[in-house]
Amino acid sequence: GFFYAMEYVDGETVERRVQRTGPIRLDLSLRIVRQVTRALIAAERQRLVHRDIKPSNIMLVHSEDDEHIQVKVIDFGLAKSLVSSADLSGAITVGGFVGTPHFASPEQLKEQNVDLRSDIYSLGATLWFMITGQPPFRGSIAEVIYDHMAVPPSEEVLRQMPAPVAELLRKMLAKAPEDRFQSPLELSQTLDQLLKEVEPIAATTTVTIPGAQPLVTSESIFSTGQIIANRYEAKQRWNADTSVFQAVDLQNHQPVGLRVFLPKQLPISDPREAENFYFLRDIRHPNLVVIQNVEQYDHALVVVSEWIHGFTLLDLLRVRRELTWPEVLVLVRPFASVLDFLTDRQELKGVIKLRKTFVAFAEKTADVESLQHSLMSSWPTYSVKADTLDLCTDVQPAEPTETLVTGSNLVFSDHPIRQLAALLYELLGGAANPSGSAAGVSRFAPLPKLTENGNTVLRRALLDPDYFPSAVDFFAELERFNRRDYHSEAIKYAVDAPLPKLAVAPTFAPKEAPPVQQEFAPVLTLREVTPGKDPAPAPPPRVAPSQVAEVIPPSRPPRRFRGPIALILWALAAAGLGFLGFKVFERFSPGLVGQGATTGTFSISSSPPGATVHWQGREIGKTPLANYALPPGDQVIELEMPSYLTRPIEFTVKDGTTADLGVITLTKQSGKIRLTTTPSGVAFKISGPEQRTVSGRTPASFEDLAVGEYEITLSQPGWPDYSETVELTANNPVEINHIFRGTDVTLSSDPPGASIFLGKTKLGEAPLTVNLPSCPLEITSQYGQLAPVTQNINPDPQWVTAVQFKHAYGTLAISSDRSDARAFIDGKEIGRLP
Repeated sequence: GFFYAMEYVDGETVERRVQRTGPIRLDLSLRIVRQVTRALIAAERQRLVHRDIKPSNIMLVHSEDDEHIQVKVIDFGLAKSLVSSADLSGAITVGGFVGTPHFASPEQLKEQNVDLRSDIYSLGATLWFMITGQPPFRGSIAEVIYDHMAVPPSEEVLRQMPAPVAELLRKMLAKAPEDRFQSPLELSQTLDQLLKEVEPIAATTTVTIPGAQPLVTSESIFSTGQIIANRYEAKQRWNADTSVFQAVDLQNHQPVGLRVFLPKQLPISDPREAENFYFLRDIRHPNLVVIQNVEQYDHALVVVSEWIHGFTLLDLLRVRRELTWPEVLVLVRPFASVLDFLTDRQELKGVIKLRKTFVAFAEKTADVESLQHSLMSSWPTYSVKADTLDLCTDVQPAEPTETLVTGSNLVFSDHPIRQLAALLYELLGGAANPSGSAAGVSRFAPLPKLTENGNTVLRRALLDPDYFPSAVDFFAELERFNRRDYHSEAIKYAVDAPLPKLAVAPTFAPKEAPPVQQEFAPVLTLREVTPGKDPAPAPPPRVAPSQVAEVIPPSRPPRRFRGPIALILWALAAAGLGFLGFKVFERFSPGLVGQGATTGTFSISSSPPGATVHWQGREIGKTPLANYALPPGDQVIELEMPSYLTRPIEFTVKDGTTADLGVITLTKQSGKIRLTTTPSGVAFKISGPEQRTVSGRTPASFEDLAVGEYEITLSQPGWPDYSETVELTANNPVEINHIFRGTDVTLSSDPPGASIFLGKTKLGEAPLTVNLPSCPLEITSQYGQLAPVTQNINPDPQWVTAVQFKHAYGTLAISSDRSDARAFIDGKEIGRLP
């Protein structure tokens, strides 16, 4: 598929900044807007209008101070060309509003043509948000849309601003485009002059929204070490899910997760109505995050859950970029029972998301982040869990910043089977839902990691999820039909025998999907066929001798006439048969269509191209193959290519038409590699034929690896690397069992605690015992600023080897009459006194 490679921006959005610290200082807000106008000037040169300027699409690059802050405009996903009517967004629309209602221009909401003056209006709404901490209009979506089209911005708020700033906002937020600034350049020049007037008074200017509550953010509630509800000690925000704080339950000293919900995020009028969420404590499933308690704290609701020591599936997908089908199978299978469990209890209200599904490890597992880079077969014991709160409640994000695409036919649903199918689709490399959830996909394109039958089952689940009785049934069906050997077990063709009409086996045959507006990529569905012999003709009925009438043989003509007449008849018959055969050959001879031919044809391509096409046991060409003539009727061809599985294709040839079979994705032959070592826990690296490298620690087993040459390297501290090159084939798994067996060597130092090195590899800190190879070795002991000590040893397996490193050192005692004094040696601090 296609992807963007973009600049990485290290910073935060304007929306996040306001949520974190409150309204932005007036002069800084104006400087941010001035930089955005420069981005719009650049867009104008490319004849583009952004169409979705809003606080979450403006990034503030991290800087030492706000005086030198840099601004980046992001997400041109809804950009539209001013030159043509072509929509560059890639959004699926049938005409209609695109953008964010709280920051959209009136002409956008009226579905009229837009230009850069629409972006200027949205930028004015964003400036209002930065100064006040609120969008210009609030309420339901319908109320916000009406206010943008008919209600002027609040004069009560504008009167609290310096007059030039209030006038600037009135002009930027004018309802008619002709009443606004006519270009980003004009706006930028106005801002240059305005900043000179406003900066001296900016620090003393504050704006209050009438009737608005004080700004409370989730970050402002907790701080490290704070005690919440007299029970939980806050530690830090969780990187995997920033809405969760890590804390310690002071009653049992166990880690817990705290999630904060502000009043504007809750479907209840008061956080004190916490009992509405008590039902979450009773939802228990091995693959759901356990909700331990629900507390009301200050002006917010705090949900206490078990602590997840791990990462999200979204984090895993970002690091690995792609997952194999066996890995996805193991990761997602438990969520099928989760969705059925919640559906049966009638408690499924949310949508399962990659960023809300977790891989959890034991608390003692160190450095779980590094596990994302290794294959699952090398992971320690783990479990997968979905977010109970996200699936069982309809709590919404605090800020109204979601981009709406009115009139689109994106598939969004709370149907559990469609949710599961969308989650699988995204993990296997399908295009992600723009909403960030797994609730639907905008279009279905067959996935190369699934077989054709597997793609058919997945597509059915996305378009017609009611076809399956449950999520578990759907997953079992997908797993069964996605076996790579599914066809090869059932299809065995005679090479030279004429092809009979093949029967369709009782297999998964999707019903006709309900009509949808979106054009879906065509899927070629293979029918499973089971070869069988044509039924033998029934034997003639037995006839009793008495029933046989006497037959009088006809009289023969004179023998002399038989020879000449027979020769003439045979000659006429041969000529007729020859003429008939010529006509049949002329009509049905396979090959490229010639002029005047009336036979049916087919065309086929493959990925990768160059596959050999076989028909009735003989080669007829290589892909891509176009307009190849075959006799009308049911036909079977086979695609063959070195290192790929043979692919049989069944189709029907009709007289005078071309059967376009499209592009057939070939599946690479796969093999298995198993690594074991003595001792276990040895680091390994496997480099494959596709320039892919995987790493981890032994023991490890890898299936579904592409056949070809692999280089395997084992690295054990203190030992030279062991490397082996193997040729992996489909039917011969590779097993490597390497033994690092040497001699135990005891290493000590004076003073104790020195770092011991073998070459550049650190073995540990003395005293320690390590297993080293029985060969000459150079060992070095390092201790602080003392001179290193090196010894050459040759461990003898028949004797106990003990080595002591004696450093030359003296002792120094230092004291001071001040308790805050520090000691330095050669400019390096060595500690506090005494």
